[in-house]
Amino acid sequence: MDIIICEPSGHGKLSHYSFQLCQALFQLGHQITLVTSEDYELSGVDHSFSLEKIFSTPLAPPIYSNLNQFFQTHKANIVHFQWVPSAPFCWYLSLLARGTNVNLVYTAHNVLPHQRRFYHKYFFGSLYQNVSRLIVHSDYDKEQMLKIFSLAPAKIKVVPVGSSLMINNPPSLNEARRGLGIGIKTPVLLFLGYLSRSKGVNILLEALPKLRQHFPNIILIIAGQPVKGFSLDYKLIKEQSLEKNLILDLDYLPSEKIAKYLAASDVVVLPYQKINQSPIIPMAYSFGKPVVTSIKQIEQVKDGITGYMVTPGDIEELAAAIQKILLNSETKEKMSKAALELYKNHYSWMRVASRHIQVYEEIVFPPKSE
Repeated sequence: MDIIICEPSGHGKLSHYSFQLCQALFQLGHQITLVTSEDYELSGVDHSFSLEKIFSTPLAPPIYSNLNQFFQTHKANIVHFQWVPSAPFCWYLSLLARGTNVNLVYTAHNVLPHQRRFYHKYFFGSLYQNVSRLIVHSDYDKEQMLKIFSLAPAKIKVVPVGSSLMINNPPSLNEARRGLGIGIKTPVLLFLGYLSRSKGVNILLEALPKLRQHFPNIILIIAGQPVKGFSLDYKLIKEQSLEKNLILDLDYLPSEKIAKYLAASDVVVLPYQKINQSPIIPMAYSFGKPVVTSIKQIEQVKDGITGYMVTPGDIEELAAAIQKILLNSETKEKMSKAALELYKNHYSWMRVASRHIQVYEEIVFPPKSE
């Protein structure tokens, strides 16, 4: 098939996600073109697929005619958008789906934007009604989409999120810890990703003194960029003298740093308060790391098998779950193997790409009854 993947931002983890998807689809034998921004951050990375830099930042009005011309010229079997740069852009895609023979697919990485506005439901609802297929990353997201919008369930397909981490030669645990100045026997926890109130990172800080009672030299790595208006609880850090137990890297993280932190950790801890799925979890699994998290609808964590699920906001339960893994090397080893196995069988890019092809084929080669 001839497939166009559109990822307008060209930056951040979504650009890495789209790159990985394009590579895997190409390896499955399809003709792939990635349409992205003029200042695409991965321009210098070797790739097998075709690359078109059309989107500008900020978005300029000529983009609409440029896209129309591009789609008419290429006549791909599938045009698959990973993100929209603005709510009104949803309207453009709705018109494109209704007024042309373009088979449009959209991946709703979030059912509605995190920073929600009153008009988002209208614009995204129009987009969701008119695309050929919608892809979400969890059964919970599908349920939410059906609850909010009047959509046919068959239109919405659940495809797991793959790891957006791009690294060819990840460091070993020893190499990573040497680079960070951490001892081999030191217990290491990792919080990874954007920092916000909904991610619960300050709740993890509250649990750290409890864990330090059993593991005085424990290290917590907090790595990721704070969202606007969010700050770590520095008052707690000072009052509890946590500085010596913390490694803070509060910035946008390249793949090399992410790989180093993952390799160095024993457990990835994500005490989320409000989130449906996480691209961090497949990353953790790809390194064989158990995950402790706190949202029941996160389907990626198999409770007691690849990690533990705890009650959101329950500091005692969070600390106890982490402690269970750190104190029992057999449990930790079993969870590590299960996490790596789940990644290979469910979250690897070849698996994810194959599921995408199944969705595309439903559109291009529909059953006779459809």
